[in-house]
Amino acid sequence: MIITSIKIFSYQLPLALPLSVFGKKLDQREGLVVQLSCDDGSAGFGEIAPLFGASKETMDEALKQTLILRERLWETDLPEDADQLDGKLAEWLNDDKLFSSVRFGFEMAALTLLANQDHISLASLLKLNHDKRVPLNGLLHGKTEAIFEQAKIMKDARYQSVKLKVGGNDIQAEIAKTNAVMNIFENSVLLRLDANRNWSFDQAMQFAEELGPAVIEYIEEPFKDVDKIPEFYNKTLIPVALDESIPELSFDKIKGVDGLEILILKPTILGGFERAWALLNSAKAAGIRCIISSCFESGLGIDALANFSAAASQGIPMGLDTLRWFKDDIVDIAPVKNGYYYLPDTPVHDSLKFDRVKELT
Repeated sequence: MIITSIKIFSYQLPLALPLSVFGKKLDQREGLVVQLSCDDGSAGFGEIAPLFGASKETMDEALKQTLILRERLWETDLPEDADQLDGKLAEWLNDDKLFSSVRFGFEMAALTLLANQDHISLASLLKLNHDKRVPLNGLLHGKTEAIFEQAKIMKDARYQSVKLKVGGNDIQAEIAKTNAVMNIFENSVLLRLDANRNWSFDQAMQFAEELGPAVIEYIEEPFKDVDKIPEFYNKTLIPVALDESIPELSFDKIKGVDGLEILILKPTILGGFERAWALLNSAKAAGIRCIISSCFESGLGIDALANFSAAASQGIPMGLDTLRWFKDDIVDIAPVKNGYYYLPDTPVHDSLKFDRVKELT
């Protein structure tokens, strides 16, 4: 399949809710859209949206690399079996130094091109039989009162799982906040907590010992030292999840950590679908659960991640509950209802709002 056209668009979307990432507040989300086309008229779309503080690359760096890649990949042959996610996309891209968000965007465009050529969804391309809906992990974010209001809405919507940001230095305040959230849900959900490696080991122990393991599904990145996870787990019986630490560790190291039971996989950060798929399969074999999570991509990227999650068949709530942060979107979809993402019947790029994006020449 010869790539006959590569178009690049940029977008800037205002946020309905302030997004605080690594100490910086964002009031808009910016990114790129890649459109790949082939000679039969089929097209695929990918999203490149590095997130401040989480991605190593800046938006300007990602754009520069994207424009170079556009010139290099034009009129190249996209392997028709790239949907196997076994390294064919890496061979096609042929550049180990690509930024993670750029690799994710071009892989997404290539895979959706293959799916659209066969008139099937991305989930069906990756796995013929899959769920048509993906359970979501409700994300509680913001100031305390806003968190409580969000929790009430999620309870009424019957979310199965919710995630709460913790990690503040006032441990008693964090315990009180966590207990208040659980009281709102009346113990109807298990709570996922994320400390973003902000605590010392002693702070994490104080929090865990006073709160107890009964209502906590896991704590994500409670502290920086991965070697302390077994001691933390053995003393508290609370499982640990990793997110930011994953790119820093070999899988042999990961699978040998007692008490580490969950991996948070963000393809935008990990470097695309092939790398996430390989890690997901390795984790399955080791008995480690995986949660596919977003980096506040637009609806275009979230839909691809939801399709990827459906194909992964994890059967657990995924971290894709971020569309409500946007005032507007570059696609016209409303797939979230009662704690689920429902895979649309038609490709989301069919509703791409070209008045919300700008083509780059």
